[in-house]
Amino acid sequence: VVAIYAFLRSSTYGDAGVQSSRTFSTKPQIDTISSIRNKLANLYFSDHIFPSGDKLEVANVSALYDIVDTAIDSIGVRGLYFGVFTDGELDWWFQGREDEERWDCWETHGTSHCDAYEPWWWYHYLGAMTAEKLLKEGRVLWDTEKDRNRNYDTNAADLVRKIHRFQYQFRNELGDMTYHATHGLIWHTIAATHAELGTSFPFELTDAFCGDVYGDGEYYAPRANKDIGRECFHSIGHAIFYVVAQRQLQMTSMTSKLQLRPSSGFVLSEDSWCEIYQLCHGAANMTNKTINSSKVEDRCFGGVRHSVRILASDDDERWHYTTPDAQRKTFFLAAMNHCH
Repeated sequence: VVAIYAFLRSSTYGDAGVQSSRTFSTKPQIDTISSIRNKLANLYFSDHIFPSGDKLEVANVSALYDIVDTAIDSIGVRGLYFGVFTDGELDWWFQGREDEERWDCWETHGTSHCDAYEPWWWYHYLGAMTAEKLLKEGRVLWDTEKDRNRNYDTNAADLVRKIHRFQYQFRNELGDMTYHATHGLIWHTIAATHAELGTSFPFELTDAFCGDVYGDGEYYAPRANKDIGRECFHSIGHAIFYVVAQRQLQMTSMTSKLQLRPSSGFVLSEDSWCEIYQLCHGAANMTNKTINSSKVEDRCFGGVRHSVRILASDDDERWHYTTPDAQRKTFFLAAMNHCH
C-alpha cells in the first residue's frame, strides 16, 4: 500500500503512461484533495443530489458535476480517482461525520439501499462526468508534473487504457472503485457519441476501449477480485443499455448531470429489449482469436442485466437484490423470448 501511494504521488507515472497524452500550459491549482473531500461530504449530507420527494426516473446530479469539474481542473483525473476517491477512504470520510447529520435514505434519495448506492453510485457518475468534460472541452487533465506543465488526455479510449494500466500494475493494492468509474466513463462516451448503434454489436468501439485487455483471465486483479477485460466488456453492456434507454425516454442529448435514478422503477419496453438482444447477441460473431466471443456476449448481457436490476423498483421482486442471481437471469432471458 505504501508503494502505491508513493507511485501515485510521484511526478511521473512510468508504465502507466500513454503516449497520446499532450502537454499544455500551466493553470493555478485551485483545489486540494482535502478541500474536495470536504465539498463531497457536505454534498453527501445535503439533499442536492436527490431532492426530497422527487421520485422521477431521472435525477439531477449537477451539484456533483460542479465539484468533479473543478477537481479535474485542479488535481487531474489521477488525483481525483487515486487520491480523493481512494478505495474505502471516502466512505470513511463520510462515516466519520456526526450521526445526526445523516438523512432518512428513502425520503431523501428515493431508494432504500443508500448504504450500497452512495458513494458507490458516485463512482459511476464520476466516470460519466469525466467523459462529458472530455467531450465538451476536448481534453482532461491527467496530472501536474514537477515543471508545473499540465499533462492532458484528449481521447476517452486512451484515458480508459491508461486506467487499465494502473489497475493491472497495482492489481494487488487497488480495490474496485476505478472499475465503477470506467463503467461510467465508457457508457457515457458511447451513449453521448453513438446514439444510433445500428443493429450489430459495436466491435470497433469495443476494440478501442477494451483491446488492450483482451484475454481470458490474463488481466485478473486479486485485490478487487475482478478481471479487467471482463469488466470492460461489462461496460459495453451498460453503454448499450443507456443508448437504448435514452432513446426510449426520448432524451435528445446525453448529459452526465441527469442520471437514471437508482430504484426509480424504469422499465424497458418490448422494442427496447429486442434492440438490446440484437446488439449483445451480435458479440458472438467476434473473430478476435485472443478472446472467447461467447464470454463477450455474456458480459454484454451482464452489463445490461446489472443496469436493469439497479434501476428497477424495490417492489419488483424479479430484480430485487435479495432474489438469487440465477433466478434474475431467468427473468432476464424471459424478457427477450419474443425477440428471437
